[in-house]
Amino acid sequence: MIVVAIAVTAGCGQASGGDSVIHPATFPGDGQGAGGTGTATKMPSPADATRVVRELWTQRENTIGRNDANGFGEMETGAAQAIDSSYVQFVICGCNTPKAEHTLLRVLPIIPRTSANGSFMAEVQTLNTTTGERPWYIIGVTREAGAWKTGFITFGWYKKQPPLSLPKAANGYMPPLTAATRKRIEQLAAADVKVSMRAGTHTKTGYGADVHTTMIVRPSEGVFGIDLRNGRVLGCYTVHMLDTYSIAGGLNQDSGQHNWGPKLKPGVYGKILTDTAHSVCDSGKPGAVYRVAQYDLQQVSATGTRLTASA
Repeated sequence: MIVVAIAVTAGCGQASGGDSVIHPATFPGDGQGAGGTGTATKMPSPADATRVVRELWTQRENTIGRNDANGFGEMETGAAQAIDSSYVQFVICGCNTPKAEHTLLRVLPIIPRTSANGSFMAEVQTLNTTTGERPWYIIGVTREAGAWKTGFITFGWYKKQPPLSLPKAANGYMPPLTAATRKRIEQLAAADVKVSMRAGTHTKTGYGADVHTTMIVRPSEGVFGIDLRNGRVLGCYTVHMLDTYSIAGGLNQDSGQHNWGPKLKPGVYGKILTDTAHSVCDSGKPGAVYRVAQYDLQQVSATGTRLTASA
């Protein structure tokens, strides 16, 4: 596992149902290239990738709109599924305020000529139907059991132009995403954390609880990006901030599960461990990293050791 930096951000989309439905399990064979694993998997054409992204976004928005916390497996996997499912659970319990509906306006696919794991990315512009703002999102798409699924989502700000500065595409395709490029993305994440960890891993809350923090990235749940050349990469991944809380007398989870969220049952605990996810995109190379996108923090799990009578 890779330890990595974390920061606070904004932005979360919600449901939209206006796009036509085309199930993205397959795509026509007019794409280009083969996966770096030696398989015959082809990358989608720009048109097919746009269609896939449009459908995945629509399915996600509809699932959020009906507060279906268990429905994301059809179109999501990895960190994206964990974060969206948890977000809905927090809305249902009254722990999160539902965010505005976002309808899809524009899709700019980012397709490597070849891909070591068959993944590609896209910049997505949406319309906040409440405020009229047009925020961008960056997503990563991967294959699971023969179907395209979203494995990564982050927020790309409100500027008119797309959030990423990318190499010029050749015939619609970016440089190959090789195993070596993925390794450099992981190294980017590892180097990034060293700076943030210098601030220390032990803190104390305002109510006196001790907190021990560890930050990790799990490559198995989705690491995306492209080669920007000259040793630079775009790396998109989800950071997990693991916080262990403890305090003499115990930590209380109320009957409505509002103190620590819907993942933890009511009771008094000697220790509580929370996992808070944060999806980011960084650009550059170790020692020269620029954060280009980041999303809201969302707790995805909470476990605890119950306080015993003798404690």
